[in-house]
Amino acid sequence: FECGIEEGMRNGYLAQVDYRLFCDNIDWDAVPSLSQHSYTIKNLNRKLFIPQRDERIVDRLLEAWMQISIPRGIVFCQSIQHCEYFLELVKQYEFWGSAEILHSNLLRSERLRILTDFRTGRCNLILAIDILNEGVDVPDVNLICFARVTHSRKIFIQQLGRGLRVSKTKERVVVLDFVADIRRMF
Repeated sequence: FECGIEEGMRNGYLAQVDYRLFCDNIDWDAVPSLSQHSYTIKNLNRKLFIPQRDERIVDRLLEAWMQISIPRGIVFCQSIQHCEYFLELVKQYEFWGSAEILHSNLLRSERLRILTDFRTGRCNLILAIDILNEGVDVPDVNLICFARVTHSRKIFIQQLGRGLRVSKTKERVVVLDFVADIRRMF
């Protein structure tokens, strides 16, 4: 049996998606040729995250958050450093005071505590890189934010899947995609 995402949503196996795509004005095709160090798009994203961009992401995250009655969100960041910076931004808001970072450098016991807190609602926002791609089932997730570039279709689908679980507590999942390269969408 095979069932794609669209068919799964149509048949009620997956949550409905409110997909919001945000593009920047960077000419990503020109980046490698203009770079003194011949950075590829992937290298540039590893070495650089722009504070103004992250502040804009937090603004949009806040707008979406306020539209959901019981928000539970995941923000996928570029790196541990990016997660830490992003956590500082969101912790400025009282309702994100329980936000946590989840990454592979944490002790296993700490990762389990954070996941337990997220599952039970004690933590309403998790910032992660790739650790939530597989093996985590929190059906109540109703907000996914891609604050990173994800060129891999497999990783993108895995991360999107964290919000596609059907739950009685949500009517849909809001996806905020701050794609920096529109080609991924195709």
